[in-house]
Amino acid sequence: MLEINFQQIRPYNGGLTDAFEELCCQIFHRLSDNSNPNFQLPKGSQFQRFRGAGGDGGVEAIWILPNGDKWGLQAKYFDKLEASQFKQLNKSLQTAVTNHPELTQYIFCISFNFTGKTGRGKGEIDGLETWKKEQLQDLASKNINISIEFWTESVLRDYLLAVDKGGGLRRYWFDHEVMTNDWLQKRLNDAKVQAGKRYSPKLSVNVPAFDALEAFARQNAWKEQVDQSLQEFNENIQQWHSHVKNVNGLPENNYQIVENITEQIISLNLILN
Repeated sequence: MLEINFQQIRPYNGGLTDAFEELCCQIFHRLSDNSNPNFQLPKGSQFQRFRGAGGDGGVEAIWILPNGDKWGLQAKYFDKLEASQFKQLNKSLQTAVTNHPELTQYIFCISFNFTGKTGRGKGEIDGLETWKKEQLQDLASKNINISIEFWTESVLRDYLLAVDKGGGLRRYWFDHEVMTNDWLQKRLNDAKVQAGKRYSPKLSVNVPAFDALEAFARQNAWKEQVDQSLQEFNENIQQWHSHVKNVNGLPENNYQIVENITEQIISLNLILN
């Protein structure tokens, strides 16, 4: 099973930050089709995704509810939570409520799990709760009522598993193996080792699957075979036309049959060539 590690996500648009942002938006979008009790959207809600170039306006994506309320999402590809990160959270939140005063729910996606209180003192979660309380009080004083959530690494992992039943999203974002020549050679070497003495390069058995793979890869041997078949087909068409050039002299029933066959051959020839 693939490891869901946001620090090893597949780069997107040349970077990991954009990759994390895009994945969070995909989860945010797909959760609308999921029966997750923590994320229940009213029917008729509309999804919008925003480009980050030049600033994202405080939200990467939003859901617009039928009553006009908005739920917004902001992704932060952090590896720690200190003064600099809190400053970024502040800026995003203030920008979001300014550009989208209809926001009633605001979600931060964070790429790691916060530390808790330890024997050495408070953890990141304590500082975050303090920050959240201060922000909500400040917004309430401006008559802005909004809910702030944090989807951390564990929450995002759970949501990804919930919306990605087939595994396609996980394969795309976290499976770094591709079918390069080196990858294929390694698979071949593994097969040789497993076969042991039973393997001999002199043994070759043609099976339909091999022909299908040659066609998929458009190998030269397959191209030559196709060209030869097309040439034979064209020669047969010419012979057909030469044999039925006096079709007008045939009985009416036979004439119609020959005409139908000729039309089908012409159509097939156009498709193949």
